[in-house]
Amino acid sequence: MLRWDGAAWFEALPGGLGPEYFRFTAHAPKSVTDLYLPFALLGIGDPATTPLDLVAFGSQEQALRLWLCSPSSTP
Repeated sequence: MLRWDGAAWFEALPGGLGPEYFRFTAHAPKSVTDLYLPFALLGIGDPATTPLDLVAFGSQEQALRLWLCSPSSTP
């Protein structure tokens, strides 16, 4: 997971997210992956007054071949 500090990206979780932050549910015809990202993990102390922007990318392992981007467009 990378975070933007206003000037550069940095690795917020060296080693990545642990299994406690994931839930995978297999349903035909689609499967769903849920990610749990606590505000503290995102560096947010007061969620009521702190803006949050989030983008997610899915790619093949060991390759930078993107197959998912969320959100898919900007307002």
